Amino acid sequence: MTVADTIWLATKQLELENPDATGFSRDQIERRVRQIDPTLKSATVAMHLSAHCLAWKPARPSRLRTLSQNPDGTLRLFRQGDPFHPERHGGRVAPKVSAVSDQYRDLLGGFDDKTQTSPSTDSKKDPLLALAGSWPAGAPKLSNIIIALREETFPPDFDLSNDGYPLSAESDKVHVYVSLKNRFAQSADTSNEPRKRKPPQREIWDQVVKLQRLPFKTVKGEPFFYEVKGNGIVPHPGMGPATNRILPRTDLEKAWSRMPVSGPGALSDLQGPSYLFGILTDPRVRGA
Repeated sequence: MTVADTIWLATKQLELENPDATGFSRDQIERRVRQIDPTLKSATVAMHLSAHCLAWKPARPSRLRTLSQNPDGTLRLFRQGDPFHPERHGGRVAPKVSAVSDQYRDLLGGFDDKTQTSPSTDSKKDPLLALAGSWPAGAPKLSNIIIALREETFPPDFDLSNDGYPLSAESDKVHVYVSLKNRFAQSADTSNEPRKRKPPQREIWDQVVKLQRLPFKTVKGEPFFYEVKGNGIVPHPGMGPATNRILPRTDLEKAWSRMPVSGPGALSDLQGPSYLFGILTDPRVRGA
């Protein structure tokens, strides 16, 4: 088995044995890895735990999305809905069944060799595929929409606009699917309408709340995501742990009142101007 597959199995064992734990240290995972395969070199395992398997890091070169990192630095298995670096889109989240020793295959549950993901492709069981027949002509390909809903990210040419937010339950996905379907069905009737007015600050804040934990970029192309805490935003630079500061909602609203601006420099008197600029110029937020 590969190092990455062994790490996945080791972490899965730890999660099953410690259901109340939110994550595990690198030392804990490495010790369990050694129990599974004592021949693996410590340096190799450490490199995988610090870079190759971490979903939020750039794919250099690995596109695996085996592990997610908690704010306290502990690690756990990647789950649907976790943020990940755009370069790792479509990367494996679990070992291939055929590559795992028989004694560990029960740990894989419903994962399969084709996708390393568990959702069924049977339209009788899958609520998204069951709606396929009503998808309007001229809309983005159904397969792209399903990939987006499954992986919590969207192709570069696909604009969520006011419908995007982190998804969890299957019913949420169906809700968004239907919402998107209705939008595209109406697009032919609204294509000649004047551009909408600039959304008020309240609507922008609501949109910012919906889009938390999704990937964004600064003007320099550096990836980040954010979480909403009360009336503030906590950035996660590099798709990693949170910063130690909160960007207040009032600063975000002040920034929006000045838009459009040429760059973060115009917001330098506010908290986190680079993050505010990256958020407020994103098409998903401003609805452009």
